[in-house]
Amino acid sequence: MTTPEQISPAKLSEPLDWRMLVPLLAVVLAFQGTVPLGRVGTTYLALDAGLSVGLISVISAGYALLPVFFAVTIGKINDRGNYGSMTMVGAVILVVSVAGLILLPPSLALLFLLNSGLGIAQTILLNSSQMFVARYTTALARDTVLGYYMIATSFGQILGPLAISLTVDPTVTMPGHEIVLLCMVGSVFLTIAALVLRPFAAVTRRHDDASPVTIASILKTPSLRWVILSSSLCLTASDLLLVFLPIFAVELGIPATALGYILALRAAVTLASRFVFVRLIELLGRTRLMVIAMLTSAGGFALLACPMPTWGMTGAVAMCGLGLGLALPTALSLTFSISPPHAVGTVTSVRMTASRIAQFVIPLPAGMVATAAGTWLVFAAISAVLCATALISHRRIKA
Repeated sequence: MTTPEQISPAKLSEPLDWRMLVPLLAVVLAFQGTVPLGRVGTTYLALDAGLSVGLISVISAGYALLPVFFAVTIGKINDRGNYGSMTMVGAVILVVSVAGLILLPPSLALLFLLNSGLGIAQTILLNSSQMFVARYTTALARDTVLGYYMIATSFGQILGPLAISLTVDPTVTMPGHEIVLLCMVGSVFLTIAALVLRPFAAVTRRHDDASPVTIASILKTPSLRWVILSSSLCLTASDLLLVFLPIFAVELGIPATALGYILALRAAVTLASRFVFVRLIELLGRTRLMVIAMLTSAGGFALLACPMPTWGMTGAVAMCGLGLGLALPTALSLTFSISPPHAVGTVTSVRMTASRIAQFVIPLPAGMVATAAGTWLVFAAISAVLCATALISHRRIKA
C-alpha cells in the first residue's frame, strides 16, 4: 500500500491550491449534475418504451450491479496515485454510455447495460475525485476542501433538474430523449475539466513502507463498519428517490417540468445545508450530526408515503434533501477521519461497494412492492430503515 505526501514543505502551510481546486470542483459539478439526469432520462425512456415498473427496477439495479465488481480495484488503483488518470477513464465511460442512450433504440437489455455504464462511471469519478480531497490537501485544509466539494455536488444536483425545467417542453410527457441530450452536454464539459485536472495528481509522491489494509480489517473496525452501513443506506435512499419520484409523479399526474423544480428545490436545500456543514460538525460532532440528519430524511420519506397535495410533496422532498444532504458528507468526513491515511481509496471503495450492493438488491423488491401496492409503500419502508439505522449508529459509532 502506498502513501502520497506533498513534495514541497511550503505546500503544507497552504490552506488551498486553487489551481487544483477549480478543475476539481468543475468535475464534481459536472458528474453530479449529469449522472442523475441520466438516471431520470433512463426512467422516462423505459416508460416510453412501455416497460413496467418492475422492469424499470431491474434497470435501476443494473446501475449498481457492475460497479460492485470493480469498486475495490478502483480504490486500490487510486491508492497508488493514479486517480488523475482514473478521472479521465470515468469521464470517457460516461460519454459512451450517454451516447448509447441517444443513438440506440431503447430496450430492457440495452437500458440495463447503459445504466450499468452510468454506475461504473459514477463510481470511478466519485472515488477518484474524493482522493483529491483526502490526499492532495493538508489535514488542516481537508474539511474546508470537503465543504467546497459538497457545495459543488449540490450545485450540480441543482443545475441538472433546472436544465430539465428550462429546456424541456412542458407538453411532452415522456422527455427521455431531450434529457439524455442534456446529459451529453454535461459529459463533454466533464471530459474537458478532467483533462485539466489530471496533471495535478502527479504532484504527489509515494512510498511503500505502509502496511496493507485488507477488506476484512476494514469490516472488523466497529465504527467504520457502521459508518459504511449508514452511508450505504443514505446513498441507496437518495438513489431510490430519483428512481421512484418520476413514477410517483406520473401516478399523481405531475408533469416533468414541475418534477424538475421539485428536484431543484431538494438540491437547493441540500446546498444551503452544506454551507453550514463545518459549523454543524463543530457544534454537534460528526456522529450526532449524522444521526440527526438521517432522522430528518426518514421524516421526509414518511411524509411522502402520506396522501398530500403537490406542495406537501415538495416539502417532503425538501426534508429528504436536507437530511441526506447532511448525512452523506458527514459519513464521508467520518470515513476520512477513521480510515488509515494510506488506504483512504480502498476504504472509500468498500463503502461504495456496500452502497452498490444495496442499490442493486433493494430496487428489485422495491419495484415489486411499488407494482403491487404503490410507490408510497416504498417511501414508507425507506423511512423505517433510515430511522432504525440512525438510532443504532448513534450507539455504535465512536468518532
